[in-house]
Amino acid sequence: MRKTIIIKYTPNDNIAFTGQEEGWVDNFAQLLEAALTKFSISELDIRYKKEIEEIGLEDFTTADAVLYILSPAFIFSSNVTQEISELERLLEFDVATISKKCLKVIKAPIDENDLPMSLKVGNDYRFFHYTDEQHQGYETFEGWNEYKENLPFWQIFTDLIFDIHGLFQGSSKVDSFKKVYLAPEFGSRYKEPRESLKRELKSHGLSILPDEEYAIEAAYLADVQGFYLEKAQLAIHFPEEFMPIEHQENKDKLDKFPKLKRLIWFDPEKLNDVNKAKGYSDLKINLKSFNNIEAIEAPLEELKDIIKERFGLGFKANARKDNQGNKKFSHLVYVIASGKNLGDDYQVLVNRIKELGWEVAESIHTSENASEQRRKHYDNLQQADYFILYAVNGALKWIEANAKEVKKAPGMLRKKSILGKFIITDNKESLPSAWEEDFTFLAVDEAAEANFLSKPMDNEPSK
Repeated sequence: MRKTIIIKYTPNDNIAFTGQEEGWVDNFAQLLEAALTKFSISELDIRYKKEIEEIGLEDFTTADAVLYILSPAFIFSSNVTQEISELERLLEFDVATISKKCLKVIKAPIDENDLPMSLKVGNDYRFFHYTDEQHQGYETFEGWNEYKENLPFWQIFTDLIFDIHGLFQGSSKVDSFKKVYLAPEFGSRYKEPRESLKRELKSHGLSILPDEEYAIEAAYLADVQGFYLEKAQLAIHFPEEFMPIEHQENKDKLDKFPKLKRLIWFDPEKLNDVNKAKGYSDLKINLKSFNNIEAIEAPLEELKDIIKERFGLGFKANARKDNQGNKKFSHLVYVIASGKNLGDDYQVLVNRIKELGWEVAESIHTSENASEQRRKHYDNLQQADYFILYAVNGALKWIEANAKEVKKAPGMLRKKSILGKFIITDNKESLPSAWEEDFTFLAVDEAAEANFLSKPMDNEPSK
């Protein structure tokens, strides 16, 4: 299954730092290729285009995905506005098709008003965060730097990988009858949580408004929000949209669409803002008179669960916890397997590990329930004592991709040491000797009795 990705970037974003052999874009592309092999994509053609090289209609048509690596340097020097405008003209302003295939990888802060419409309406994959409240400084996330805490990079990168895989499958999981209106962020403080919420809900098949399907039509309307609210089954707002509540225009906004269920999210981390605390309090008092509007004061992850449960998609992460409700550092072996048809030796090994007293978490990857799998995967990377990659029928590229996944574990805010990492395969002679620095190699028949594992001992969180 051959797939093609075009990466458009500026060389200014690909300058290698001291001690690095390659720049950000090259490393990003290598990680992208390795990760997509997890989905059995045997041939991946990654083509590079610099900021002044045109992506024409033929390029767009033959590519399965187009990634724009966005930064101020890229916006300043690229032809992206003219390029997208020409594609819109040639495709009869089919914004939905262009925005679906053209993905925004945002490496550094940009003004999205500088982007053409087809890039404005799609998902954001933000690989940076601001380092101060005034948003004067920022830091770009890196996925390979062992000296930095890199969990944010991998969380966003995983969302991107699942979305690209969805493009490759050529089918959409979106349920057009389950539409959620997600209000503009009303300040940059909500930009990242809004994008996180948008990606999560889309991964569960919800249609998020505003979207590319109605972008052209809505652009010519006086009341754009009302246009989208009429189509939604649920609306999510941020409190600043209605503040100060003493203003009549803000009260009028609450009176709109009395039959539509609306949630206003109050982020607990922001409620102590001395400049807004009174405004938040006054708004919550006013909301009590509305039967269709509910104030939600909860962390972002709980908000996601609340919304999903309203659509019958509820999922609560089953994190291991002790009697006091704290995360339990259990004796855990995380087994990542290359497929479903693994033979009898695999089940013998899993049963033997359990007989030794270990808890086993198995990951046999599929493209379904992507959000649930992702959350469980991160939980296991953070808590496992042992890691096992189990691969049959060669699967060298799969092993390489998942070895990189396991090597993320030390950066996952772990509280205890890793006791061992193993690659179990029916062809261990083909494994590169350099991998032995991080993994112990075992043949399938050698591993069946699990003699390579010690018996569980009290493994308290390391200091």
